[in-house]
Amino acid sequence: MLHKERDPSTHAWAAARVIELVGATAAAEAIERSASLIYHWADPDNPAQPVLWQAQVLDRLCAEHGETPFRSVWDRRNSAIKGKGVCPLELAIQVDQDATDLVASVHEALKDRKIDAHERMEIGQITARARAVLDAIDAELRQHLTAVS
Repeated sequence: MLHKERDPSTHAWAAARVIELVGATAAAEAIERSASLIYHWADPDNPAQPVLWQAQVLDRLCAEHGETPFRSVWDRRNSAIKGKGVCPLELAIQVDQDATDLVASVHEALKDRKIDAHERMEIGQITARARAVLDAIDAELRQHLTAVS
């Protein structure tokens, strides 16, 4: 079914890889959508593509198989612009991932209605990482604003 050529810097390639790794049905169940939607995303002639949270859920599902197809696409795209400064989009994606990690860590920590020292350290590391990325976004945007002014 997936016989069309796909550019590895596209969401169609990533969706096709998701189908190869976990199957369209499992992918659809993970994001509470239909398998046909996953196939639409994998079609390079179809403009449909997942939103960020869907791509991240599918990447986490595929990570169990040692790959993160959508992250690979973003990495390929961002490597094409390296040397031109830090990509604010790449940083924003990292902030979103940090927020996802933070929610998961806090949720897990509060299951027993208390946060122990190890959990506090883990949550602190995530928030520190997110703050550093937010500072980098701010600095990059200020640099672009200065360059444009």
